[in-house]
Amino acid sequence: MVKNTRKTISSDDLRPLNLPIPTNVVIDEYELPVAINMNGKWVYVERINDAWQISDEWWRDKPIIRSYFECLTKDTNRVTLFRDIIFDNWYLQKT
Repeated sequence: MVKNTRKTISSDDLRPLNLPIPTNVVIDEYELPVAINMNGKWVYVERINDAWQISDEWWRDKPIIRSYFECLTKDTNRVTLFRDIIFDNWYLQKT
């Protein structure tokens, strides 16, 4: 069991989990990822297992429109990438 410290909990103690990591991606003529820069090293995509798009909060000043790709790399790691369509930036999403 965890010892009760009697410390009060506030929203200031909260922190986001699994923040996306900005990355560079090489795409093909169909705008699909073929290589990902991970920790300064280029890793090639062996296969795209799944792809989907989300469009949310369209009523706000900054809506969310993203294309997601679950990829298998040549070194057999499974990674999830997304492309922010509005700002044309790529991110690695930790799973």
